[in-house]
Amino acid sequence: MSDNIFILEESSSDESETSSEEEIEELKDLNQEFLNQTKVEDYLKNHKSLFTKDIEKRIIVVDSHTENQTSSFDSSNYTIKFQDDTNSITNNYEIFNNVIGFRLLKANIRSPPYNVNETNNVIYYSDTEFVTINPGLYTLSELADVFGKVTNTEAQHVTYTSSSSPGYFHDGASINTSPANSLVNYVDSTDTTNYSIGKGKGIRYKFSINATNTVFVINWNKNDVTRGAARLFGFFPTDTTSEDFHYSDKIPDISHHYVDLVIPEIPDKACKISSYGKNVIDRIQLYSFHGEYIHYRLDDNYINYFYPIKLHELTIQLFSEDKTPYDCNKADNSFEFELTIVNNVNLLK
Repeated sequence: MSDNIFILEESSSDESETSSEEEIEELKDLNQEFLNQTKVEDYLKNHKSLFTKDIEKRIIVVDSHTENQTSSFDSSNYTIKFQDDTNSITNNYEIFNNVIGFRLLKANIRSPPYNVNETNNVIYYSDTEFVTINPGLYTLSELADVFGKVTNTEAQHVTYTSSSSPGYFHDGASINTSPANSLVNYVDSTDTTNYSIGKGKGIRYKFSINATNTVFVINWNKNDVTRGAARLFGFFPTDTTSEDFHYSDKIPDISHHYVDLVIPEIPDKACKISSYGKNVIDRIQLYSFHGEYIHYRLDDNYINYFYPIKLHELTIQLFSEDKTPYDCNKADNSFEFELTIVNNVNLLK
């Protein structure tokens, strides 16, 4: 027999409701005790702190690999739907009511396998003409050499707008024949001319075209992808001036820095405001080598509450620093979220 047997005087009322708040308050006022001398008030306080909290935390784990992955599945943009009344959803997530807080606790995301991908591989040299670099993992010197390889027989190659478009950045051989010489150079110690004008040694690119003393403009600011290419080659993300040679403005950057996690269902108040119009749950730093997994863990306890919402789905969206969808080559990812739920909504009135 339990020692927590409450000594209660018999009542003539048949309508007693032992779980009502009124009776709990009455018991507290009586200051009565259990047989083990535990005060009712202490028992009720302990019970509430353990089992009937006004606010509770729930942790959910989201895995992209548990979703129905077809050929069109994108692990950088997918939606997890929770259970509904029709039981048409087969996962184990329930619908969460009265959610007032949300934050990311842990994440596993694969670093991009390539440093040149669909977020930074296009260069416009007129309003309509452009060159596309085949995605891959490049060194600085390989990025210069790739412009001389214009057939898809090699992994590292470029393609121009069309077969009739001018091969601006190679030596003029037909872009459908054998590889040509590149007119994009990675400046090294042998380029004394470039070195003498203070552009640096071994840390710049030089763009030219297949025509003597012919000026041209590169539109680095055409779109988000070309702005990513500008960072890759060390140019400011604006249109270049008309010159016959274009040198990098700064040190080329062939790395990827971070990925932003965006979940549209979460109110703005619980997110971080970004410069590109997306409200970010958190920014995950990419510190591992290309193709390796990043293991993120929350390092602070900050949380901002919002008015209660009903959470019936989560849309996972990942964005690169170029403001484009994150290119993880369809690799799987997983996230651990903490939900704060208010059980006693009267607290909010």
